[in-house]
Amino acid sequence: MKLLTLIFLLLHFQTFACDCEPPPVALDFLRSKYVFFGSITEKNIAEDSLTYTVTFRIDKHYKKNGSDPKFLDFTLPLKSQFSTCGSNANKDGKWLVYAYERGAEISFYTYCSNSKRYRALENIDEQELSLLEQGNEIDINEIIFERALIKSAYEEFEGAEPKTQASSLLMQVKPKYYKGLAKTHLERAIIYINKDGEITNIVIPDKSLKYESEMKYDFIHLKYKPADTLTKLQKGIVKVLKQGEPWKPARYNGKTVNSRVFVRITFDINGRLIISDLY
Repeated sequence: MKLLTLIFLLLHFQTFACDCEPPPVALDFLRSKYVFFGSITEKNIAEDSLTYTVTFRIDKHYKKNGSDPKFLDFTLPLKSQFSTCGSNANKDGKWLVYAYERGAEISFYTYCSNSKRYRALENIDEQELSLLEQGNEIDINEIIFERALIKSAYEEFEGAEPKTQASSLLMQVKPKYYKGLAKTHLERAIIYINKDGEITNIVIPDKSLKYESEMKYDFIHLKYKPADTLTKLQKGIVKVLKQGEPWKPARYNGKTVNSRVFVRITFDINGRLIISDLY
């Protein structure tokens, strides 16, 4: 009974620990050194049973990087029978692989990733297959990065960071704009930062947080409706946020990228600034 309970707890924990979504295909393609379709010709388990090595014979390369090897070897951690974080790569079927550089090694994930086993090339989703064919034309400068977009590619993403703390800037908002507020008051701002760390726009969204959905590659970008008119408090917030130093720009897979940051500003019942969150 104790053993069964322990197994249940381990499975329960692993289910939540591995509960993640793969990143959009476009972002997976950008971070990969190789994207290919092929099959496993060899599989060897290490003597310590902690890792195994597979050799892929590659039928088709999608990522152009000046190198199209016919075979690639990968050393991967061996999954236990109780693991819910992906599965071991076996010789049956074909594989679509998004392979990343990890230091001096090339690897891929069998969980939280778009790398998957398929019966045949025709079984790949049409949208993904179309994007793979056009993947080398993906323009990273057309993408506005944010944490909600990245999903499981968080290791490759560093969000933009202010060199001047937002809280110190917001303290410069004239007190007369927020003194006398009858209750706890919330304001939001969306700061757009280019790949050079410069603020290109600050949007105070409409209180209803209405937005339009814009399809970009294989993910949806939300364009929030700006407030029709700004209060003196909102104008003050925009003014002081623009006064800071250039930001440390966001980075994806080692490259500086355009991004946006959401700021939540709260004033307490006495009209004092009590918190400012960046996310």
